[in-house]
Amino acid sequence: MIVLGAAIAASLVYLPWLAILPVVLLALVLQFFRDPERLSPAPPVAVISPADGKVVDISAVDEPEHVGGKAKRIAIFMSVFDVHVNRSPVKAKVEWVRHVPGRFMNAVRSAAGLENERLLVALRDEAGRPALLNLVAGFVARRIVCALSPGQTVHRGQRIGMIRFGSRVEVFVPDDDRFEVAVRLGQAVRAGRTVLGEWR
Repeated sequence: MIVLGAAIAASLVYLPWLAILPVVLLALVLQFFRDPERLSPAPPVAVISPADGKVVDISAVDEPEHVGGKAKRIAIFMSVFDVHVNRSPVKAKVEWVRHVPGRFMNAVRSAAGLENERLLVALRDEAGRPALLNLVAGFVARRIVCALSPGQTVHRGQRIGMIRFGSRVEVFVPDDDRFEVAVRLGQAVRAGRTVLGEWR
């Protein structure tokens, strides 16, 4: 932002008509890094969205890393126009955090969740239920920022990090009759507000 500010100042002095380009770029950067306050009125049994974006996958999968078997996966694609601050979907303890190197394919594709650069965050809520976050880098996104560490307790809706410039976030919870999905494919969701599902 400092570089863009300097470019705007220099353009205004020497070539005012060129100032429009750095002004537009600065506006896009400020829009991308916005961080609005979010507060969910949902009950404690609700799992809320960890990301802004669109639901691109709801499926039953095998998740051996943390859930330890059948899991429900809800995947959210974040475009460059979405807020990219990620939030915890539940109040939980962080059991482990693991970085996995990989590719940078389009994060809309389901294969991106397994093949792309990603960060896995294993959570366990107050009722002992596991939840796994998969923060996935995309074609443009090349950096995953996450401030969590093992043993830390996070509150539902708490800021946990950011994936820069377009990416994917997947939530895995046990796939059993106790969890009821509350979103649909293609639905727009908001981090810290939209309920993905509830434990019965």
